[in-house]
Amino acid sequence: MSPQTRPRPLPRLCGRAALLSLAIALAACGGGGGGSAPAAGGGGNTGGSTPAPPAAAGPAITSQPVSQSVVAGQAATFAVAADSTTVSYQWQRDGKDIPGAAGLTYTLAHPQAADNGSTFTAVATGPRGSTASTAAVLSVSVPKGLALVAGTPGGPGTLDGTDGRLALPGVLAIQPSGALYLVDAAALYPFTPGVRAIDLATGAIATQARNPALREALAIAVDPAGNLYDAARPTGTATAIYRTAPDGTRTLFAGAADQAGNADGAGASARFTDARGLPMDAAGNLYVNDGGKTIRRVAPNGTVVTLAGGGAGDMNDGTGDQAAFQQIGAIAADRAGNLTLIDNGVLRRVSAAGVVTTPRLVFADGGTAYLGGSTLAVDGAGNAYERESDYPPRIRKIAADGTVTTLATLPASGSGSTYYTNLVADAAGNLYVGDDSSQVIRRIAPTGAMTVFAGRAAAQTNVDATGAAAQFALTPALAADAHYELATDAQGNIYVGEVDRVRKVTPGGAVTTLPLPPGNRATSYYPTSEAVDGSVLAVSNGVISRIDAAGVSHFIAGQAGVAGVADGVGAKASFTTPQRLAEDGLGNIWLTDTVPGPMTDVGVKVYDRKIAPDGTVTTLADDPVGIAYWGKDGTRWGLDADRNVVRIAADGTRAVVRRSRGIDEQITGMTADRGGNLYLALREGADLYAVRKITPAGIETVIAGNPGAVGTHAGTPGSLGPIDAITTAPDGTVYVMSEGALVRILQ
Repeated sequence: MSPQTRPRPLPRLCGRAALLSLAIALAACGGGGGGSAPAAGGGGNTGGSTPAPPAAAGPAITSQPVSQSVVAGQAATFAVAADSTTVSYQWQRDGKDIPGAAGLTYTLAHPQAADNGSTFTAVATGPRGSTASTAAVLSVSVPKGLALVAGTPGGPGTLDGTDGRLALPGVLAIQPSGALYLVDAAALYPFTPGVRAIDLATGAIATQARNPALREALAIAVDPAGNLYDAARPTGTATAIYRTAPDGTRTLFAGAADQAGNADGAGASARFTDARGLPMDAAGNLYVNDGGKTIRRVAPNGTVVTLAGGGAGDMNDGTGDQAAFQQIGAIAADRAGNLTLIDNGVLRRVSAAGVVTTPRLVFADGGTAYLGGSTLAVDGAGNAYERESDYPPRIRKIAADGTVTTLATLPASGSGSTYYTNLVADAAGNLYVGDDSSQVIRRIAPTGAMTVFAGRAAAQTNVDATGAAAQFALTPALAADAHYELATDAQGNIYVGEVDRVRKVTPGGAVTTLPLPPGNRATSYYPTSEAVDGSVLAVSNGVISRIDAAGVSHFIAGQAGVAGVADGVGAKASFTTPQRLAEDGLGNIWLTDTVPGPMTDVGVKVYDRKIAPDGTVTTLADDPVGIAYWGKDGTRWGLDADRNVVRIAADGTRAVVRRSRGIDEQITGMTADRGGNLYLALREGADLYAVRKITPAGIETVIAGNPGAVGTHAGTPGSLGPIDAITTAPDGTVYVMSEGALVRILQ
């Protein structure tokens, strides 16, 4: 081609447009028609290819997850936000998707030590792509002391606060200023908290500095200044009313101890036949049902006058001593001093001036016209409430116009012997009643809705869940020896044996029930002392087997349906009532075998028996030491006849580890760790449930339990209720069952 015919090159500026198409380049530079000539320059680019499109952009993260530092068991919540183009979220833990975590927030409900250092990221996805948030780091600290792992603790106790415990709710009284008081305790209980005050706004319990002897009181009242009045009946009748000041000083207020009578007068010069019921009005006047026949009024200065009753007949209306009562069973006062009472099943009213009337009632609830309740309460609107004595008891409402309806039915907790306290009403019309079977105060709203207001009831059923939502409960009717057993494995799981079932608790507090056939009085299960393989020991119809994690049963020893105490290998041996099975670290199984005595015998015979790894069963010689725990190295611990703690080495050598502290101290369980430290579960007298540690050198310390605080409560050293089982994990952590809850003790 000649120079005259060679195409003129495009300007260099156009050649630099490397990312533009050839057609656009030619149009921009005015280049040749048809667009068939290649572009010049541009470093030899010959054109003809299409550049890659820009990368798609995901949503913009507008709020990043924040790192968290929590205590083990305390929930951690992570949150994220992105712009409006986001259509979905996916949370990741350590770079892996968390199933089901697809919201703006993710909560780890019960983080444990194993969760420390984990990272949490949210991936936001929109139409054009995905964007990952920055990673939030979770820091988990495990405090020393006592902490709840799973279950809801409940039952009798003396703890104060919003999660407090009640021992045995007795008589109740409402202070005019709005606090609820009760006498709490019974002579047979190992602790005596005395008088408790409960805040009506929060339900918080506070123990008062009162005389514990008030547990004998059949009626109490509290005036606006906080003075408490009681009519105690230690000898069958109450002939005196006492006043206890807020500082705990108790003095005679009116009447005379052990001097019955019916005399009006000032303070100690007055006499009562039998003081029952002590309702109080807003002015601080007390009203006394005296012997069921008269109503006495006691002024704040202790002056006693007869308000009504004592007239001729037995059911006459009238004023003052012209009126007559047959047998007053319940009495209540409103703020103005008007009284409502039940007189031999009939509702009657007494005005503040002593005028007695018998209103006509309309029984709209279809119930009997006989009011059989022994307790009444009156609200600010003039409605009266009666607790029926039938079981389960109803609460009947008697409106100011005489209409009778059923407000609520109390739960049939416990048995027919369940005792409910007297009714009291607050200014808002809520009713309160104590339930001594469940150790709670129940509140009944004006609508009839019933809730637990104070105290914690023990779990009644088994519930598989996580943390406090789980419940543990023994079923005594299904097992001859209903008790808890505890075991751990190297993965940090805890196994809770309930004789008729075994529950598994993960380190995060998730509780499940192992898929075992339902147990009964003839079939029971025992988690092994250290359940490394997840197996449990089973006793069924005299045969002992091992059930592995896959649910397969492996025969160990015994003869089906054959009772006896015969030694031998495998099926040559026999058992009568094998119980409390445990394993040591050498593969031996230890158990007790109970044989009922003949009808003429005083009791039963209990044998300690051993099953070797090869299935050989031997019966230990009679030993005055009751075996309480078998160690992993063959060492045994137990109590001798003098209640001393004794250690028996594998070679039979004995040593007294701890001498008895007296009959008031009861050792309810033992365990040991791999370092040879022994742990004792104790009830020490009336005021302390505790776990004590004894080192191989004999040094003894309390690792959990606080004197005077009965009930399971987290902290260092925390507090405990009765301890039903105890074990140690491979890492040395101690676990106990107390008040139906699994508790961890970290040293």
